[in-house]
Amino acid sequence: MPTQLTFHMSKDFLDDLTTGANQRGTWAYLFFNLPDKFAENPETALLPLVTHGTTDPALIFQPDGSAVVTHTLNNSQTTLTRGGSVTLIVQSEDPGAHHDLTTLIKKFG
Repeated sequence: MPTQLTFHMSKDFLDDLTTGANQRGTWAYLFFNLPDKFAENPETALLPLVTHGTTDPALIFQPDGSAVVTHTLNNSQTTLTRGGSVTLIVQSEDPGAHHDLTTLIKKFG
C-alpha cells in the first residue's frame, strides 16, 4: 500500500506567493529530507509548489481557491521510507538575481 503526503495551501497563502508584481521573485518547495531518497537522487527531494510567482501544474485547486498537492513517499516500485522530515521552503528574492535554490541544496545536501 502506498504512503502518500497531502499538503494543503490556503487561498490566502497562495495569494501571498503569487499575487502582485513583486511576487515574480517567489519560489516555494516541499523539501523531503528523507536520507535514502536524497542519496539516490537529489532531484526527487524537492517538490515545486510555486516557481517564479506561478503555481505548479501539479497543484489541484479547490472551489474555495485553496490547493492541495499529493506526493507518494513510497509504493511497490520505490524503497521504504524509514524516516526523515518534510519542510516547506519559501524563497523570496530579487527576480533579476535568481539564486537557484535547488542547485544549492543539492550542492550542500
